Amino acid sequence: MELGLPVRYGSRLNDQTRLISLCGLLLMVWSVTSAQAGLIGYPLPRQPVLWPRIELTGDSFKTDLKSDREAEFTSGRALVTISLGLTPWVELYARAGLAEFNVDNFDFKGDFGFAYGGGVRLRVWELPVVSVGLFGQYLRFTSDDSDSAGVAAEGEWEAYDVGLGLGTRRFGYFQFYGGVAYHEVDVTLTRAGSRLTLEQDVPVLAFIGLHIIPLIDFPRGEFLVNVEARLIGEIPQFTLGLQYQFGATRNRSDR
Repeated sequence: MELGLPVRYGSRLNDQTRLISLCGLLLMVWSVTSAQAGLIGYPLPRQPVLWPRIELTGDSFKTDLKSDREAEFTSGRALVTISLGLTPWVELYARAGLAEFNVDNFDFKGDFGFAYGGGVRLRVWELPVVSVGLFGQYLRFTSDDSDSAGVAAEGEWEAYDVGLGLGTRRFGYFQFYGGVAYHEVDVTLTRAGSRLTLEQDVPVLAFIGLHIIPLIDFPRGEFLVNVEARLIGEIPQFTLGLQYQFGATRNRSDR
């Protein structure tokens, strides 16, 4: 019995070391790949009914917009999301934080402004290994440029996502997801009485993501790390989410 304790402890340390190394590798891969950073998240309800989940998310990305000519758009966002499961099949969430954007072709360099939004996730079909869900979400923020070519300018960003997603059950440390979505973005720039509207060049997204669940016990919930990439339209510079799920239990079949 005495010989078993060091072996189990050493095994747990090895598991944690491997997990930390894998997290670092994944973050490095996502930071250099030509995929899309984003805030879709797991596309199905996840938390127990009436138990909240809190998520902190930061991302920075580039994308192409169009009006009368092409424009390169860059943005950075730091958001807090609070989700609540109404039933095992329905989840609602609200999102708020700070965000900014720049449009180099139009000499617009915005400051951080208030961002808000929300969405809903529905599980429509459940299989032994994966589940199928529908989701819709909205996000809006303002980003004003107080010194753009000597003239103050106002910027507004709005985005709608409606899509179909797949999510796996949990496999040890990991839980995978992916899907496709219709992605509509409207950016409005107002300067000296003139108004310019730009739209997303490619309004379709394909996305993949991964939850990494450290094998550490929490008394009233579960902590996880989320990384996500999209395969069309945007180039990420940084994307990372940290979540805490209240009321989660490790023996749930979908965990």
